[in-house]
Amino acid sequence: MDQTVYTGLLKTRNGVSFIQEADGRRSLEGEIIWSGYLAHFSGKNVFARKLPHNDYETGRPIVLMWPCDPEPAESFVELYFNERLVKYPISLLGHLAVNVDGEIFNFSHLMNENEVLRPEDYFYRPALGEFAPHPVSGKADLDDPEKPYYDKFGRRFMRTVHVLRILGLNARACGNLSR
Repeated sequence: MDQTVYTGLLKTRNGVSFIQEADGRRSLEGEIIWSGYLAHFSGKNVFARKLPHNDYETGRPIVLMWPCDPEPAESFVELYFNERLVKYPISLLGHLAVNVDGEIFNFSHLMNENEVLRPEDYFYRPALGEFAPHPVSGKADLDDPEKPYYDKFGRRFMRTVHVLRILGLNARACGNLSR
């Protein structure tokens, strides 16, 4: 799979969205760019890459996009406490993730939701294809192995995230304490 990361200004002209790179070249023109990205990032500098997943409606690769934020100058650890949905008792404790120098460890009471992600995958995955709820039931649906819908809520349910940031911690040394 192509792991090219595109960088530039997100623009839309005549109904076509693209990334205008510094050299004037238009990248991802003709690809489907999620409306959530267009609503929040139009006219801003972004990074983008194609995911190995396809959108079920168009069959085209899903484009992942995130803002061009500067990298922290020093080592850091961030603890994320995501408020959860109140109608699910198991969610009362929230959802936890840890970001260690840009590598996110996502924790859940469900084993299939525990994963190691890059920040853009954790924060900016679009509500398309397998990352969305089933269009009819609005829930997770694994009946069709060719088109599974894993996300029982879609990205529409994202909630408040509380962050504790620790700067200057030697994350690599701390990771070796158990070895």
